[in-house]
Amino acid sequence: ARAALNRYKVSSLAVESRELLRLVRERQFSWTVLLARLERVLPSDVRLARLTPSFGENGEVLLELALVGSNASSVVRTIAALSRDSSFESVELRSETSPELGVPEGYSFQLGIRYRPPAGSEPAAQRRGLP
Repeated sequence: ARAALNRYKVSSLAVESRELLRLVRERQFSWTVLLARLERVLPSDVRLARLTPSFGENGEVLLELALVGSNASSVVRTIAALSRDSSFESVELRSETSPELGVPEGYSFQLGIRYRPPAGSEPAAQRRGLP
């Protein structure tokens, strides 16, 4: 019984440790670097309406972006621009709504993207090997 209890305690501690590491990664995430990269990559006629990140246990960052473009070609140009940038992978069009369907300001579309921050964008403590 004691061995089972010790295994449970170790297992519980491992789960808590993983959760704490995920929280630390979230706190260390550089919003400035991400937003600057998006500003540089997105076509000038596309604006960001919503940005939702999710942080995986393995350090992976998945982004859900809601964007509005001036015309249908804005969607294609945005996907192409993000796909060419090494910080963005697996760009996937989730939905698209044309102005005729109640979005008078333009073409609304949502993308799912895997984000890989550029080398050197992590905080100094993390570069020194600290958690």
